Amino acid sequence: MTAKFDALAAAQALARAGVEEPHAKAIAGIVRDSRADLATTDDVLAVKADIHAVKAELRVEIAGSESRMQAMIYRALWIQTGAIVGTIIAAAGLVAAVVA
Repeated sequence: MTAKFDALAAAQALARAGVEEPHAKAIAGIVRDSRADLATTDDVLAVKADIHAVKAELRVEIAGSESRMQAMIYRALWIQTGAIVGTIIAAAGLVAAVVA
């Protein structure tokens, strides 16, 4: 959490430093209002939790993608192996036919 801002104390400090009272109050008000847009510790922790959740989801998705890719690679290797074996058998049959 951000620390509480005391606009009155800030205005009084500015006035003691020689800033005219209306200007000191205006400056303190501007600072007070601008702090409303600052992230709190709770905001940062919420974003951090969201990031961890997304990382966990991505890990699961990546693991699934890896499994699918591995299956596709194995399938392609079996097809290539079949094609090579088929080509060798056909070549052997052709050689046997020519020799006979």
